[in-house]
Amino acid sequence: MAISLIPATVMADTAKTPQTRIAAVSSMTKQSKDVTRYTTIEEAAAAARANMAARVEEFTVEYQFPEEAGTASMSKDELGKYCGVVYDEIKELACAHTGVPYEGDYIEWHIKSSGVSMEYTSTYAAFNFHMEYYTTAEQEAEVASTIDSVLKSLDLEGKSDYEKFIAIYNYITKNTKYDNANLKDTGYTLKYSAYAALINHTAVCQGYANLLYRMLLQAGIDNRMITGIGNGGPHAWNIVKLGDKYYNVDSTWDSKDAGVNFRGEVIEYHYFMNYRLKSEADFPNHTRDDKFTTEEFNTAYPMSTESYALPTFLGHSVALSDEIAVKFLVDIPDNVDTSSVYVVFTLSDGRSDRVDLADAEKTTYTESSYFFTCRINSLEVADTITATLHYGSVGDTVENTYSAQQYCQDIQARGGYSQYVVNLVKSIQNYGYYLQKSGWTDNLTHTEAVPASELTADDIERVKPLVEKYAFVSPVGQYNIIASAYSVGMSSKTNLYLYVQLAEKHSYPDNSAFKPVNINGELRWYVYTLNNIDARYLGTTYQINGAKISVLSYVNAFLNGNASSYATEKKYALIALYDYYAAVDAYVKIPANA
Repeated sequence: MAISLIPATVMADTAKTPQTRIAAVSSMTKQSKDVTRYTTIEEAAAAARANMAARVEEFTVEYQFPEEAGTASMSKDELGKYCGVVYDEIKELACAHTGVPYEGDYIEWHIKSSGVSMEYTSTYAAFNFHMEYYTTAEQEAEVASTIDSVLKSLDLEGKSDYEKFIAIYNYITKNTKYDNANLKDTGYTLKYSAYAALINHTAVCQGYANLLYRMLLQAGIDNRMITGIGNGGPHAWNIVKLGDKYYNVDSTWDSKDAGVNFRGEVIEYHYFMNYRLKSEADFPNHTRDDKFTTEEFNTAYPMSTESYALPTFLGHSVALSDEIAVKFLVDIPDNVDTSSVYVVFTLSDGRSDRVDLADAEKTTYTESSYFFTCRINSLEVADTITATLHYGSVGDTVENTYSAQQYCQDIQARGGYSQYVVNLVKSIQNYGYYLQKSGWTDNLTHTEAVPASELTADDIERVKPLVEKYAFVSPVGQYNIIASAYSVGMSSKTNLYLYVQLAEKHSYPDNSAFKPVNINGELRWYVYTLNNIDARYLGTTYQINGAKISVLSYVNAFLNGNASSYATEKKYALIALYDYYAAVDAYVKIPANA
């Protein structure tokens, strides 16, 4: 009995689907031995599928004809044609998508060639499969163990489908090169396999798509391999299910090789993937083969009409005139459920804060962009802020990191900004640095800041006369006040505290702005607090129960007053505070022609 194998016709980038030729047909009178006879097409297909997955090259599948088929009354020619139809059904179902990673498209697109011989009686047929594959069973075992290792290294446990997809997709595009060297070598067919992409790290599009298909399915993400025409030649890509819709992805065209993809185009890896999770409208130069355009296929795999859109960090800013705060600019597409959007800021000193979308600032950078603001104290200027944006019903997240110091350094490095802006960011950077050096602390561990410029003893002399006018005027002797003090809290904004002690038998009522406070166990001390003073108002003098006080009164006390003997490091911190105020004051008063 002659057997004819039909090889796949090798083309530029993908191999054509192997067509099976019925090589020989004969009738038989005896049942073959040691072969299970299946009574349904599904059972027969499952047997064929198992052999193909195991890369068995020669195997037999027997099928019992159902009585309703009427084979008992068929002529030999009719019976032969009927057997051909049955075989086609078994073969098609054996290669059908099942969701099992090493079955379905993975089998179909690893078949190099196939043939069949058939033997039959009026009650059953034996289909003798003769297969060639791009890979061996040993190579597939290596693929399986390597995928297990890679997926474990990607740490996908607990991650969203999108995060799993991105991790796998980025792994493939980063670690696989396009096999230009063997593209035209028709004798080298391993290039079409997942093995070539995963183990050899070089393959053509069919290898990329095979590997992505298998790895995504193993991670629990449904997808299909699609074949057709890409840029005028045979090509393969995938469609991936996220949510209830499918999206086009082309890992071949998004592959990275030292910043250049296989067409020689420079790309920035991960952030500007041109062929990742796209709708049909946003996926140019890809035309599907006919079998992927049928109503049946499109119903089973509904494509999204829009490309997959995610909240994206667009950039950063720092509040310049009112407070020390880092602002993260985020674009939130219309397809995202905004009721579930919020950002958690985590600083490297361990502090964290949550900002809901309702508290974010709507901007005009895009139609759907917002500023999420992380307020920091001056000790945290150099601390890395991790902004974790939460969205979606399953808790998807996307992260971005930045710091106020990084912003200050970026502005100084770029150039093109007015001197008012440059002076202001330098003052913020210096304020953070010198406050860290002062010894004043919040008992947290901060990233070590760097100064924008060095302060010296000359700066103490420079600032002394500038702050004399802010000298504190004590309220002692007025309103039954017998003692007073004051302090400053240096946070995102600045807090000012006025302390007074009343004479015996005197007190403030409960509804007074002065609140009882314990100072060294002494009685009748009260504190008046001015919270969240914007930077531009640090020099504003407040009159409170006979006292005249401003934040800069504190600076004056250290440079000119009764605290002038304090350590130089503390004086430098307060000089930096004054310079911050002066830079803000100049910034908000920028002349129109500046």
